[in-house]
Amino acid sequence: MLLPDGNRRLFLRGRFTSAPVSALRPPWAVEEKSFSELCTRCNDCINACPESILARGDGGYPEIRFQHGECTFCEECVNQCEPGALQFPANAETPEQRKQQAWTLSVNFTSVCLALNSVVCRACGDACETRAIHFQLKPGGIADPCISLENCTGCGACVSVCPVDAVLVQPATTENIAA
Repeated sequence: MLLPDGNRRLFLRGRFTSAPVSALRPPWAVEEKSFSELCTRCNDCINACPESILARGDGGYPEIRFQHGECTFCEECVNQCEPGALQFPANAETPEQRKQQAWTLSVNFTSVCLALNSVVCRACGDACETRAIHFQLKPGGIADPCISLENCTGCGACVSVCPVDAVLVQPATTENIAA
């Protein structure tokens, strides 16, 4: 069997192209290059997470899995990270400031979203404590989900409650913030 990019290892991991996939790192992770240099893959942050949303990802590095729950910003992962791959920003002194600077994520709704397909569903909005997800009424009586990035903490509460896995959370880039 000939694979699109010829990489059998990626195929066996469930990836069908070698396009880079941006891992969703734990909150307060330093930028990716420094993170991969500092992180010793000790699993201390994974074991410390009371919500069990941290898991070993590619190469053994920790990644967020919002399918298992949401981040409560308890700070346990940072408190356990001795190598410094997870650290609070210098200008974030209070828990609220640290929560607001935990990460920069982009949240989008994929085409399988029930509300975008004229089926009434507000599970993501109901789960959103900060009310960053609201619904805009459209002709026909069904409301489309919209996200207010100013109010979104990136906690991921909207992900695990979605019945069709339509909520996509990923590291923010200039391309996906504009989308």
